Amino acid sequence: MREIDPTTGMVKFEPTKCNQHRQRRAKPGELEAIIAAGVRGQTDDCIVWPFSIDAGKANGYAKCRGQYAHRIVCLAAHGQPPKSKPMALHSCGTRPCINSRHLRWGNASENLSDMVAHGRAPIWRTEDIQTS
Repeated sequence: MREIDPTTGMVKFEPTKCNQHRQRRAKPGELEAIIAAGVRGQTDDCIVWPFSIDAGKANGYAKCRGQYAHRIVCLAAHGQPPKSKPMALHSCGTRPCINSRHLRWGNASENLSDMVAHGRAPIWRTEDIQTS
């Protein structure tokens, strides 16, 4: 089990990187330990996923074995999402955060409201919208 730094609330880890992706490479058992720390949510601070970040899509979501890590934690901590709230939302606004205290199930409207509140909402201008 990985140790949590009491000053930051984040899991301590050695800064090794995958040369191909320049991202953290997990050691055996490390993925499970980080997910477990997120599910326990024993801090009010963000627990930032230290491994691969899906930056290719420019969305910064943390991935764990092909699934978004925040969804894995939300499922483990809060159970299956209701049909009306299928999205895992962050109350902290930190997309790679996996602290279960910061995650909840919500819908697209709530997600957009959160994005606006955290200053991450896309801004559309009427002149950018093409009508044909």
